[in-house]
Amino acid sequence: IVLPSWERETEFYERSPIWIDPGQAFGTGHHMSTVLALEKLENYLLSLNTIPETMLDIGIGSGILSIAACRLGVKKVKGVDIEEKSLEEVKKNTELNGLEGRIETIIGQPFMLNAKAPLVISNMLFQELLKVRYEFFRLTNPRGILICSGILKRQERELIEAMCQVGFNFCSSRESQKWCAVRFERK
Repeated sequence: IVLPSWERETEFYERSPIWIDPGQAFGTGHHMSTVLALEKLENYLLSLNTIPETMLDIGIGSGILSIAACRLGVKKVKGVDIEEKSLEEVKKNTELNGLEGRIETIIGQPFMLNAKAPLVISNMLFQELLKVRYEFFRLTNPRGILICSGILKRQERELIEAMCQVGFNFCSSRESQKWCAVRFERK
């Protein structure tokens, strides 16, 4: 459950709370692409017997997906974003959620990351996802999972084809209000 930073006395209904201070970075949890990314991430992690130790968040924004991953058991997340403001937002939101030391961010492009991860997530627009598809492949462990959100339903087929061409297998997708999130597994 995603809540603004000032809402501390809310009933969680057995959900893990994520407090976000609505700032200038993308990712307050209200846009459908973020909702779908959170759902795909949660469904995937809850289906596992063993949670991955690490995750990469490409286009980390406010840090909402990284915070959710940590709440669901991922130990360490490394995120990258081209927006300098996101570094401040992630730090603030990480502290709000008591996750200091578990989420690391760098300003720049995905090619600046070196280590692979068993789980990679990205909530960016369609063209941005296509631009970094080879980086997704490089950064995802063999048999690792990539979750992409930020695409319109009409762009889903093209994204699936592009990702399969670089070495991913399509696993599943979820759609709501014309937006779509897709899960892939690296070959």
